[in-house]
Amino acid sequence: MMIEQGIEMGRPSYIHLHMEVKDGAIGRARIGGQAVKVAEGVMDL
Repeated sequence: MMIEQGIEMGRPSYIHLHMEVKDGAIGRARIGGQAVKVAEGVMDL
């Protein structure tokens, strides 16, 4: 599946999604695409 986002705001991006479904449940999912890092941080729990 190809997911498109950001088209209306002029910053298009495309995300590739692959899901393996067995007996009506998602067994495995992979997601990918290109990215640009705009921030970095640490989260303490």
